[in-house]
Amino acid sequence: MEPVINLADVQAVSAGGGHSMALTRDGQVFAWGYNGCGRLGDGTDETRSTPVAVQDLEDVICISAGGGHSMALTRDGKVFAWGYNRYGQLGDGTRENRSTPVAVPGLEDVISISAGCGYSLALTRDGQVFAWGSNEGGQLGNGTHEDRLTPVAVPGLEDVISISAGGCHSMALTSNGQVFAWGGNNYGQLGDGTGEDRSTPVAVQELEDVISISVGDYHSMALTRDGKVFAWGDNECGQLGDGTSEIWLTPVAVQDLEDVISISAGECHSMALTRDGKVFAWGSNFSGGLGDGTREIRLTPVAVLGLEDVVSISAGGSHSMALTRDGQVFAWGYNGHGQLGNESDHGEDSEQESDGEREEVCKYCNIPNTPEENKWRIGHCRGENQCLISLDEQLNNRKAVYLISPSGGKFAYTTTEILKWLKNKNTNPGSSEVIPNSRELVYSLEGIVQFQEDAS
Repeated sequence: MEPVINLADVQAVSAGGGHSMALTRDGQVFAWGYNGCGRLGDGTDETRSTPVAVQDLEDVICISAGGGHSMALTRDGKVFAWGYNRYGQLGDGTRENRSTPVAVPGLEDVISISAGCGYSLALTRDGQVFAWGSNEGGQLGNGTHEDRLTPVAVPGLEDVISISAGGCHSMALTSNGQVFAWGGNNYGQLGDGTGEDRSTPVAVQELEDVISISVGDYHSMALTRDGKVFAWGDNECGQLGDGTSEIWLTPVAVQDLEDVISISAGECHSMALTRDGKVFAWGSNFSGGLGDGTREIRLTPVAVLGLEDVVSISAGGSHSMALTRDGQVFAWGYNGHGQLGNESDHGEDSEQESDGEREEVCKYCNIPNTPEENKWRIGHCRGENQCLISLDEQLNNRKAVYLISPSGGKFAYTTTEILKWLKNKNTNPGSSEVIPNSRELVYSLEGIVQFQEDAS
């Protein structure tokens, strides 16, 4: 496996939805991949297949790549953010996208940050948690469902030592090894034994002596002091690693792992790092994000090929990253926006070493095509006219939007379908099986308004 080019002496990495970040030992931040809304922080919106320096930052000690925005923490405890800002996730009191970092006001003495999908978290030295941005599922934890453009305190938490933001839910770890969660809970990702959303923190059941946590889109992970890994929530692609595809409302043990020292939850896959520097992954694998040389979904952990002496890992949307002891960065999986940083053509995914024949794939996104009867299956392309990647190009011209269904699936709809739906709210675009929730537009509500105006 070849390392990410033009990077050296890296101390931290973070994989986002379609972009990647790295922090060097001298406090500089680099980013590459999809640059919609300026999430790379280089002052442009140009997608980059190799690392570029994030502007106007120095003495950074922590980074976090979210679904459409990025964050950095400086040594003096200040937080900066840039990229997509539709829900106020940059925390600067506006909804304006930023292509260079802006300071998040109202925060002092911050020691940790986490960027989710449309919202952000920060942890201060005194153990308090702050949140801002999208709050539809209650993921800000302040007892409301109102978006916040600046940080608000999360009540009911004390002595927090770690935080993690995901798709629509959040987690916090306290110094006594307890885990708390809040936000969306449609897959049981809060781990409280129910499927009810929570706008304030609740304790995750059946866990103790936890030392690390990580939140994915709709699943959650925890690492205990004895090196064991637990997971709960959505499991459609096997991302819980228990050998099944069953949803779990409380934590279950991940199989075939021991002596783990670090974990990372991605969109639909999971990763673990063991004390001997080896990396394991499981779950969705349609773009080779598990690094086992195949595109097969894995219900239990498999070893990532071609890596040794790894010290840090990060799971993103459909790609994965690893940092080795000598400061080199490696990335594999989906590369539709250049997020692997290897200067290869966009769409050329990395699977590590594959001996088998590849499935027939979509010419736009390089994702396996899905038979008509399974076209709603997550992780497969829905065909040329509905390809999520080709539609990305149309989004800038307001020809298409993403919607999130009540069940949590993300689907793309063309202008024609949206117009049809707007004219008859009882008509669901694309499928009668999935009813879109118009409150959750991944890109912009203005897109729907524009469609409605065009229809008149």
